[in-house]
Amino acid sequence: AWEMWSARRGMELVDPLLGTQCNKAEVERCMQIGLLCVQEGSCQRPSINDIIGMLQNADGSPVLRQPKRPASYLGDALPTPTSSSRPIDQTCSVNDITLTT
Repeated sequence: AWEMWSARRGMELVDPLLGTQCNKAEVERCMQIGLLCVQEGSCQRPSINDIIGMLQNADGSPVLRQPKRPASYLGDALPTPTSSSRPIDQTCSVNDITLTT
């Protein structure tokens, strides 16, 4: 989503079955709000009240700030498909937390 947004190709994320039924400005505004919600620092993210206001004012006011690259952006770090039929070995971690009282 970030790559498409920054390349001004956000509409490519819309389901083709919707065709021309969706409002391009609304789609782009929702994408922008979504990207603002995944900013690295919590102080850079909008509050829930701000988000509600942004969604209620679909006419474009207030003007939203431009999102920066999300904190979890992987970009070129994603594995590329290989010609081999073997699955690519990937390392992952699962973080668990247990709370007791």
